[in-house]
Amino acid sequence: IRSLFNRHVCICSSPSGNCSSPGVCSRRDPLSAVSTEFTRVESIELVLPPHANHHGNTFGGQIMAWMENAATVAASRLCGCFPSLRSVDMFRFRGPSSVGDRLVFKAVVNNTFNNSIEVGVRVEAYNCEEWTSNKPRHINSAFLIYQLANTSGDAPAFPQVTYTTQDGERRYLSAIVRKRIRMARKHILSCKEEAPLSVPWDKSNQVYLGYNNVAALTVLAGKQDWEASSISDRVGVYVHEEAELLCVQVQMEVMTSALHAFTLLVDLTLRPLWDTHYLSCEEVERADEEETVYHIKCSPINGGKSRDFVFLLSKRQPCKDGDPYVVALRSVTVTAVPPVEGFLRSEAKCAGFLIHSLGLNSCKVCYYNQVTSGVLPYVAGNLAGWSKSMEETASACITFPGERPHH
Repeated sequence: IRSLFNRHVCICSSPSGNCSSPGVCSRRDPLSAVSTEFTRVESIELVLPPHANHHGNTFGGQIMAWMENAATVAASRLCGCFPSLRSVDMFRFRGPSSVGDRLVFKAVVNNTFNNSIEVGVRVEAYNCEEWTSNKPRHINSAFLIYQLANTSGDAPAFPQVTYTTQDGERRYLSAIVRKRIRMARKHILSCKEEAPLSVPWDKSNQVYLGYNNVAALTVLAGKQDWEASSISDRVGVYVHEEAELLCVQVQMEVMTSALHAFTLLVDLTLRPLWDTHYLSCEEVERADEEETVYHIKCSPINGGKSRDFVFLLSKRQPCKDGDPYVVALRSVTVTAVPPVEGFLRSEAKCAGFLIHSLGLNSCKVCYYNQVTSGVLPYVAGNLAGWSKSMEETASACITFPGERPHH
């Protein structure tokens, strides 16, 4: 887990040594980060008759209210104000407590993200004998998620935190795992049939379609507040959430020229050689040197049906020094490619590559995808943390240019 979620690594290896993607890099400055130990809160409540039912057991709602009080104080110690509770995760009643018990609430900030914070709360119960012998009963635990909201309704970022103990490191890393699981659960459960995303392909209107294709990818790449999902050597996976919108970015450092990488990535018929999700890719129509329509067949995921896509690929070379090479993809409707038996026709709204030159023999390849219901099965495992298919595919993409000679 420590290597998978090493958030102190930046893969943006620009020649100047400065991060070329300040909105993406997740590197944390340990000098400015606040120790999670600073946020620890401990409170004690005595269970009285009004707090219990007719059996003498403490009301669950009363315990939840006391837990929220402790968690809010812990969160406010970090941000200097009172944030808003947004959700409660993994709340469990492990055992009862009764009238006369002392309940000890222990709260601490586990981790902060771009605009949310996770606070862990543990509840221990003592009767008189247990209090004397210091043998508590663990009766409740939960993770409370908070956000800040300013007058404009935006969600400002929380201060960064760091850990100073082994237990703090465990809580810090576990919070990242839970964040990924919550995100995957949210988008999987909310996934529903979408209105058609494909636009009709019309060669006479290819200039407009190609421009929109490239512009959509550029806007997606320009979004701020990308959050690290996993970072390893030469590969970084980032996610961006905006209301119901989920976007994925994969950064790769490739040891070849940007032009060579661009030449290989624009030819989708080569992609099955390094992307195991691609069963086949067939060129349907080449409008000109910049726009091509492809029909792609993809393998099934987790016992589901195989899927196929019809993509318009728009490619652009840099207009000036510093601009990236662009390979933009989106779904289109082509009458010559009807649905195929045995395949579920799926759609992608915006995807593609931006390729930044880092030198004569190195470049940074950034893959983007605005996740749709058709794409979600292929990224859900990565979001939840039980699959590394995106990292494995990225590693194959990194090594592929070395296997293909320059022309």
